[in-house]
Amino acid sequence: MNAHRSELRMMDRGLKVHSRETDPGETEGATVEQLADVLHELRDLLDEYAPAWYSAEQHSRVESVMQRLSER
Repeated sequence: MNAHRSELRMMDRGLKVHSRETDPGETEGATVEQLADVLHELRDLLDEYAPAWYSAEQHSRVESVMQRLSER
């Protein structure tokens, strides 16, 4: 879980993410594909753990964004 928090912090600091295969020291600007992958992982985690604060409306918003990204 801490690895996911680190990725979120990196996204917050200039939209930079890394895949599990890359060296975190060699992070480059995130592509739309990379951002979509992170969103997909976060959606899966939220669906799996189902925290009380994660509402159906939020789930629908995430699904809507993912649909739009897949149409690109």
